[in-house]
This record gives sequence, C-alpha cells and structure tokens, in this order.
Amino acid sequence: MKRTWIFTALFFCGLVSFSGLQASTSNAKVVSSQQLLTAPSLVELEILRAAAKQLDMSFSDIMEHYYNDNVTIDRSGTMVIVTVSITEGTPLIASLEDNF
Repeated sequence: MKRTWIFTALFFCGLVSFSGLQASTSNAKVVSSQQLLTAPSLVELEILRAAAKQLDMSFSDIMEHYYNDNVTIDRSGTMVIVTVSITEGTPLIASLEDNF
C-alpha cells in the first residue's frame, strides 16, 4: 500500500514536471543559422541594451531590428551612436558615452 502511494506521488510529480517543461519550451524562438553567424559580440550586446533603454524599447525589439539589418552602431571617439531604422518614420538615434 505504501509503495502504491509513493509510485502515485512520483507519477504526478513527473507529470507536473513534464507539463512545465512543455510550457517553458513552447515560448522558445527558433534561431536560424544566419542569426548565429551574425550574432553580436558581448560588447555590442551591452551597447544594444543601453540603446534600447535610452530609446524606451524592449531588448527583444531592438534585437529583432538588429537581425533585420536595421541597426547601425558607430563608435567614434568617446561616443557610440546607435541608429535604428524603422519603416514607419524617421530613424531612432541613441547617443551613448563609449564606456563599453
């Protein structure tokens, strides 16, 4: 009788864990091989994160623009200029101090 309860408890724990695993992987995005080849460096990631914060964008939005080749990063002197070209209007420009 005790073994039946232990087996039942383990079965339900496994079932809950499996359903949680399915839920967490269902929101995952597929990354293409081209995105892996054009992945930004760690420094570029920090620059994009700071630019997204300054432009009041989400990090995923700026990364989507990055992978669609709509983001340019220009490091000149002590400044970093990040330009995000959007189709609806004028480009968004973030001006950051180069401390990356």
